[in-house]
Amino acid sequence: MSTTIDEILSQPSTWQSVLDKDNIGNDLKNDLIGKSNIFIGSGTSYYLSLSAASIFSNYANQDAIAVPSAEVFLYPQIIFPKNADDYAAFLISRSGTTTEVLLAGETVQNKLGICTCAVTCRNGSGLTKFGKHKFIIEEADEKSIVMTRSFTSMLLQLQILADALGGGSNFKNLRAIPEFGELNIEQMKFQTKDIVNSNNIESFVFLGHGPLFGIANEAMLKVTEMSISISNEYHSLEFRHGPMSRVNDRTLITFFIANNTMKREGKLVKEMHELGAKTFVVCDKANKELYKSADYLIELNTGMNNFENLILYTPVAQFLGYYQALKKGLDPDKPQNLTQVVTL
Repeated sequence: MSTTIDEILSQPSTWQSVLDKDNIGNDLKNDLIGKSNIFIGSGTSYYLSLSAASIFSNYANQDAIAVPSAEVFLYPQIIFPKNADDYAAFLISRSGTTTEVLLAGETVQNKLGICTCAVTCRNGSGLTKFGKHKFIIEEADEKSIVMTRSFTSMLLQLQILADALGGGSNFKNLRAIPEFGELNIEQMKFQTKDIVNSNNIESFVFLGHGPLFGIANEAMLKVTEMSISISNEYHSLEFRHGPMSRVNDRTLITFFIANNTMKREGKLVKEMHELGAKTFVVCDKANKELYKSADYLIELNTGMNNFENLILYTPVAQFLGYYQALKKGLDPDKPQNLTQVVTL
């Protein structure tokens, strides 16, 4: 068994370790309350930031945006137009050595004097030199080049923080995530393997709204990295505005759907099914329309909302990338042209 698949399957136990920590102190809360939160990362860490910003807006009721690391040091005047005291910056990197993130850290902390939090999986890395507050999730680090459990575990840590800032009313549900992960991950593994092996998929599309848009972006990247396949992501309803022109029977469209958006997105699933695409829906509990129009369906059955069970959607795409790579004769542990750490 490859290192990558081991790390994908290890996620529920890693999530439990993250939840068992008690690292949200009052000093941290006091520094972040009322701030505009800027989540900063590159690649997977930027897509993580997209979902984290949505979570902070929802849980903590605070302004939050995500920006790619390079934008911070190339155009700081656009990202930070107000006084430094108005902001909190979150620097996110698995390795803590990504060049763009370190340059962003120099900008936000050393040049602008903004309150900074570092989120990484490696203690002693360059990123840990930044940040008044640090979240170091060593148990989520990976040997693989492609990020899997590090993405979901760092995102879970930020969910816990956002919930604490908002009063902690969601933490009971967050505690249930590892159990639901264990219940769902084997089904995801076998169903995605069947989808890949039963179809001649030439292109992948991942769709989602709100916090699930960050997951759609990360899904696109996982399939691209591991299998070197054509893969795109869109806000779900934006797909109708042009991109759907290339849909055919060799297109797999994966819909990450929340309960509150199901009625409108369900119509899109039906439309894409009628155009001949293979439709794959991941949701908490499907309605009748989805049962009819989804060629493949995974129901998480948590009873939680999409902000709470967000990371449970993610292994689906990790498995798709893994099994598509194997089908193409590629090694998911050694993706083409990639290294684990990106430095300039």
